[in-house]
Amino acid sequence: MMVRFVLLLAFLFWLQAPPGCHGRSSSSPDVSYSILIDAGSTGSRMYVYKFKLGSDGKVNNVSDVEELDNSLGKVKPGLSSMLNEPDEIEVYLQKFFDEAERIVPKDKQSSTPFIVLATAGMRLLPEADQDVIMTKVKEILKSRTTPFLYKDGNVKVISGKEEAIFAWITVNFIQGVLTSQKKQKVSWGVLDMGGASTQNAMHRYRGSPHSTNLKVGQRNYQLFARSYLDMGVARIHDRFLEFLSAWENKTVDYEGYIKSPCHHEGYDEVFDVGAESGIDIVGEPNSDLCRKLIDDMLFNKVGSGFDDQPQLKGKLVAFSAFHTVIDRIGAVVCDDKPVTVEQIGCAARKFCSKPYKVVKAIDEGYGKFTCLWGNYVYELLRQGYKMPQSKKIFVQKEMKGYSLSWIMGAVLYKAELL
Repeated sequence: MMVRFVLLLAFLFWLQAPPGCHGRSSSSPDVSYSILIDAGSTGSRMYVYKFKLGSDGKVNNVSDVEELDNSLGKVKPGLSSMLNEPDEIEVYLQKFFDEAERIVPKDKQSSTPFIVLATAGMRLLPEADQDVIMTKVKEILKSRTTPFLYKDGNVKVISGKEEAIFAWITVNFIQGVLTSQKKQKVSWGVLDMGGASTQNAMHRYRGSPHSTNLKVGQRNYQLFARSYLDMGVARIHDRFLEFLSAWENKTVDYEGYIKSPCHHEGYDEVFDVGAESGIDIVGEPNSDLCRKLIDDMLFNKVGSGFDDQPQLKGKLVAFSAFHTVIDRIGAVVCDDKPVTVEQIGCAARKFCSKPYKVVKAIDEGYGKFTCLWGNYVYELLRQGYKMPQSKKIFVQKEMKGYSLSWIMGAVLYKAELL
């Protein structure tokens, strides 16, 4: 009798013990890896992720995600510039293969997806040229004795809309929206911007016009997601100079320099833009006039692309170039506190009133662009995205310690981990 009692106690103790005490069980997390190459306009970056998987083979919490360091940084030039050098693409990719093999354990390499996604820089090329480059990348990944997992759909030029959706996945995964057991947990909208384009995405009610169905795990989300090509910060500067040069009411100084209301006092430079060479610019800051020119160039015309853009509502976070610009003009005080559209406008006006010699000393390299960029971001929010002055936006580079971009969302979606 005593022996049976002891055995019963031992069995009950075993049941109460943590899973790790039983040895490896079905609930013990497995580990997987994924690799993504972000083929941007000026270079490519590699991202390597390590995931702890639940018993369902999915990632159930952002704490189960780790971005691993690699030594490459940005590898130049961009893939989009290698159209006439197809033989060099294999040499180019070899750097990523070698580094990835160093990072990912050998026994995990055959199950590790190798994803190559090209963005706005590649989208600016004719489709035929895009196909030539990406077909070469696929041939290399399929024919080479690389140990990593290759799938056709993981090597492509992604649309701006996909970029916006992946950014939405990143933010809402980090916030726990996509893994929450609550059906009605409120999602975040996202604002993303690079050098060539800007994107936005937000949850919409079923049946809303221009909505896209996104299936994540067992749930479906109706999203509005859109990208505006040629609206990134680098392209806006070039477009503004071309617009200013052609403006019938432009004024010039005694040396023949065009006076720009979107550049600082004391600033002058000669730019080569598009087909035009030698556009001489001198700063004569006037934020009201600067904003009028931006509006006339982008928003005050039929077919601007923003005609059916819905007003962005709900909780929003802006990152990438949005963060860079809004932070540089001084509107971001604390990353965990939102700023209003009005505060962004006021900060841009105040920043533009500073002499260039003051700005240059603080912000070498970006100072000559930031006055224009600050006013552009303000007008984009106000006119393009139809936000009231009181609308609050979180402006962050990171969230809960994770970088904000479309990258994590793309990896989670492409590797089918949600």
